Amino acid sequence: MAGLAHELAGEERPKPLQHTPHYKRYLAILLICSLGIIFLAYPMARSDYYERISRRMFWHAMDYHMQMAGQRCDVVVFGDSTGLTGIDPDVLRQQTGLSACVLSVPYLALSTTGTLVLDRFLAHSPAPRVIVFANEARHLHAPRFDEEDGVIDGWLLVDRIETPLQATKFFLKHPRYSVVFMEGVWQQVFTLSVAGGIDLSERTYRQDMDTLRAHSGFFPLLKLESPEQVCELKMDPPVDDAEYLPSLRARYENAATKVLLYVSPVRACDANVPAYQAVAARLHLRPPAVYSPTEFADPWHLGQAAATKNSIEVAREIQTLLENGSGR
Repeated sequence: MAGLAHELAGEERPKPLQHTPHYKRYLAILLICSLGIIFLAYPMARSDYYERISRRMFWHAMDYHMQMAGQRCDVVVFGDSTGLTGIDPDVLRQQTGLSACVLSVPYLALSTTGTLVLDRFLAHSPAPRVIVFANEARHLHAPRFDEEDGVIDGWLLVDRIETPLQATKFFLKHPRYSVVFMEGVWQQVFTLSVAGGIDLSERTYRQDMDTLRAHSGFFPLLKLESPEQVCELKMDPPVDDAEYLPSLRARYENAATKVLLYVSPVRACDANVPAYQAVAARLHLRPPAVYSPTEFADPWHLGQAAATKNSIEVAREIQTLLENGSGR
């Protein structure tokens, strides 16, 4: 009756409300913006500023080694991080009379970029007399994805050293690890941990770069972990490649430059010590020195005092190589 009354009065009946799907637009905008912010991890990590506000020494070391091209070094140390923290160029210089520098990077950076840091250095620097490839006893093979810990180090170096197109291709080829990388980048920004968070003053970066500059790319480690912590980590048995050393010599050795493959010291508490020695013998390398857990800063890296002792051994290997004209 009410509707009839409206019609009789010449009035129009109110139209029912039309519910437009605005919420779908808002949801789409929200998702796009969220994804955009997440993917900002890549250009952010590529920037120099992100590097400078980080507190991670190994990142700073990679950054410094990328800038070393053009230096004159009679001895160049390359390989995984056992060389970065375990071979002191000052000791090599004192023992051999040769200038030396360290370009070693974390193993996960080797697994993503291979010898790119070394190759760029060699392309813009005088030829060294010796290239020392210093590797942990389980890394006597071409670098590969056989570890997950610290994957962010490798992805960061790819992001910073490759062209944007090459880096994008790499990230798309490894989507799961790339997501881990994005998470790690943002984790550093938002973490509440003082040790792992950002340093807006850039003091940590400047201090690390000063240390690396003063030691020609070597970074001495103070004692970090107890012997119990050093021995706690159980490592997988080594996997070696008989063609690794010949491939290095074929690529880098010539009339001016010799190649030395050096096996870094291992922990006395490592159950794989006999296996490491067997691998070295099979590859005709000097067996890794066995050091007390008290001489390690962590399960992989030597403390500063032990690094000096190790550097003296490396110097002897270099002298033998130059005197005999060939390595072991």
